[in-house]
Amino acid sequence: MNARSTAFEFTCLGKRINEIVSAIFHSVIFNRCFGKFQYKQQNSYSIGTLGFEEIICDFIDFTYIRVASVDLAKTVNNQIKIFVDELRALNNQYSNAANPTNQTGRRPASALFNLDIVPESSQQHKKAQRRSLSSLYSTTSATGSISLEFLLKNKSRPFVFDSLVWEVWTLKINCLKDGLNESPFNKTSIEDQLFDKITSIVSIVNQPNAFLPAMPSESELDNVFDTSYSDIQPYNFKISYKVGGKDSNDARTSGSSEKGLGQMLGQPGQERLRKFFEKLSL
Repeated sequence: MNARSTAFEFTCLGKRINEIVSAIFHSVIFNRCFGKFQYKQQNSYSIGTLGFEEIICDFIDFTYIRVASVDLAKTVNNQIKIFVDELRALNNQYSNAANPTNQTGRRPASALFNLDIVPESSQQHKKAQRRSLSSLYSTTSATGSISLEFLLKNKSRPFVFDSLVWEVWTLKINCLKDGLNESPFNKTSIEDQLFDKITSIVSIVNQPNAFLPAMPSESELDNVFDTSYSDIQPYNFKISYKVGGKDSNDARTSGSSEKGLGQMLGQPGQERLRKFFEKLSL
């Protein structure tokens, strides 16, 4: 079987990226997390309570729920921040190259072009607006993607952990230059888009036929769950990202946020994945 993949896309100002990614990823992890397992026997266990907290965004009129764990929030937020900082830095490079200041220290009029003032009654003006929008976007924006992957560990050899990815959530971000109006780039507001995406997350994770790893015995627990947290137990996950502009060759990848997963050797073929799932179900 293939890993289940879900992708979302946002076009927004740089100051909103952190909260957009955080709202999506924390919402997913909230649905992929349990309280601590307490085993009485190999296959007999109880599950502790899972606390939650409501987060109010600063740059978006939006609130979301995340797991109430200081360590988990720090792990996830640190990786998101690295991605956001790189993407915004790259976007600033493109903006500065595309819109150098003139001798008076002011930006050219083209950099201050207001896309909302073009009369909508004129077809020529509409076409000109679309061309200006496309040109402005392509020369002053950077794109990046960040992924949240859930995986299983297979201790196939001593001290080497082979990871098998079973679910992937990817966010593609088009970072607009500061000062631009987001409205021409979006059919609906960022808040409405976030609400729709989080609603779809709830629907996807609650599908009756959606795959989840079988609950493991105590000896196999850390193959499925990250047991390094003292208060919670999420499925093993990692966060990775890629940053680059349109038609650029400077895309970069980085990172994993998982604790104690060892060496990541990539995703095996379908048959190998199926056999490992069957082994865990025994």
